[in-house]
Amino acid sequence: MNKPESTAANSLTRRYVRILAFFFFRILQTGWYELVLRRTPLIRSRVQPRDKLYPLLAVQYRDLALQLGGIWIKVGQFLSARQDILPAAVTEKLSGLQDEVCPEPYATVESVIEKEWGIAASKRVASVEAEPLASASLGQVYRAILQGGSEVVLKVQREGIEDIVAVDLRALGVVLHWLGFFRMIRKRVNLDALYQEFSEVISAELDYEQEAVNLERFLDMYAGDPEIHIPQVFPEYSTRRVLVMEDVYAVKVTDMVQIREAGIDPAEVAARIMNAYLRQIFEEDIFHADPHPGNLFVEPIENERWRLVFVDFGMVGRLTEDIRHNLREALLAVVSRDMNRMMAAYQNLGFLLPGADLERIKQAEEELLERIWGKSLREIAEFDLSEAHELAKRYMDLLYELPIQVPVDLILLGRCLGILSGLCSSLDDDFNPFEWLVPYARRWLSDEKEDWFDLLLEQFRIEGRRLLSLPRRLDSVLDNLEAGELVVMARPAPDMARDIEKVAQLGRRILAAVVFCGFLSSAAILYIGGELLLAGALAILAAAALLRVIF
Repeated sequence: MNKPESTAANSLTRRYVRILAFFFFRILQTGWYELVLRRTPLIRSRVQPRDKLYPLLAVQYRDLALQLGGIWIKVGQFLSARQDILPAAVTEKLSGLQDEVCPEPYATVESVIEKEWGIAASKRVASVEAEPLASASLGQVYRAILQGGSEVVLKVQREGIEDIVAVDLRALGVVLHWLGFFRMIRKRVNLDALYQEFSEVISAELDYEQEAVNLERFLDMYAGDPEIHIPQVFPEYSTRRVLVMEDVYAVKVTDMVQIREAGIDPAEVAARIMNAYLRQIFEEDIFHADPHPGNLFVEPIENERWRLVFVDFGMVGRLTEDIRHNLREALLAVVSRDMNRMMAAYQNLGFLLPGADLERIKQAEEELLERIWGKSLREIAEFDLSEAHELAKRYMDLLYELPIQVPVDLILLGRCLGILSGLCSSLDDDFNPFEWLVPYARRWLSDEKEDWFDLLLEQFRIEGRRLLSLPRRLDSVLDNLEAGELVVMARPAPDMARDIEKVAQLGRRILAAVVFCGFLSSAAILYIGGELLLAGALAILAAAALLRVIF
């Protein structure tokens, strides 16, 4: 191994060790906090509250991600979408994590281009702007003009990024293995599936040939649409590590000043973004999964006309027909306020953990929907704290059990919707998602009504089957009643079940305290009597009982 290769290998090893050390000590700190400090009655009230500790850990992670680059910024972005397993204070700290890192010099980028093309870059590129348009953890984007005069952007991977990603993924696998020791996380997240999903997303982002295929798919989707612009790709110049496409960079979607100067209403921009994503999510088999402000532009044309421009198709989500069907079912359930339909959609999508109390979740969903229906995101954000506290208190059992999860295959969608929510509300203070969901739902409901006869026939078939089975079921109940074998099962209310568990836990602690006192007094008597060995054994048992009392 020559010196440059040895230096690169040492750098990767140091990176690997630094990552594992960071997570090891943070996991150790969290475990000590949750399993020891918060469970010790004498010091529990004095330890740092969760709403201060976890945001601090999130900030420390964010600093590490910005220093290391690689996959860690994207991991932070993924975590910011996991509001089902992470506190809101943590996801809020991570939500602003942008994939912007220090650019590499163009000379390094040019060497990558020439390796991919097999010829000098100047043979095909007439000029390149010195400063990159964007500098992300995996690659950089430059404005350029080809020898034929075409204005393009060059998207080029960073030198050695594949080795860095391989090391990062290996470290991530180890960290997820450590997290698997925590039952709360293991119960709520399929860590192996999460790792597999994330690895596939990163691998796809490193394959610019796949991104070119994604571009072609979106070009077909919006062919002839005057309101959406997708850049053309130059396949003859594009490779796995270099992507050449039409220069469509325009006004950034969050640049309110330039948007208004062009005579465009930002609220219309929010509406067009929402409509585009509703179509992608509910009607197409693919959606643009990274709608942050650096990937969406507004292109003024003339007479106050404009187009919405999408760039960066490395991260896309794919939805099966079954998932799209159940997402539509969930949307229809929200609009028609049909909680039974919503629970069925949740179950089919895998949102509910096994054993989840459907009736209780249904009650909570109905009450929450009652309070937020028809309100804008700004009004929802200004939800009265006392009212929120009352709602949380009423459904404390659900907050305690957390029976809802985000399936791995919908993480990209959850992250995408989270970014869209913030983006659209920044463009339109009164942005109301219900205004855009209702028309879609009404159209699907009208489609259902067109098949009303088939639906009615199906309902008659179901009810007829129940009616025919009724005599047999009644006969079974009467037989059990005559034989004295009729069993009536009652389930306690969630609050009562939790109170009973607290009483049982208190009883176990009292019993352990009695045992501790017995062992300790016996050990003291034996020690005074000179039976040191037996006294020591009883002292150890007393210590074990004391630990049981504390923890």
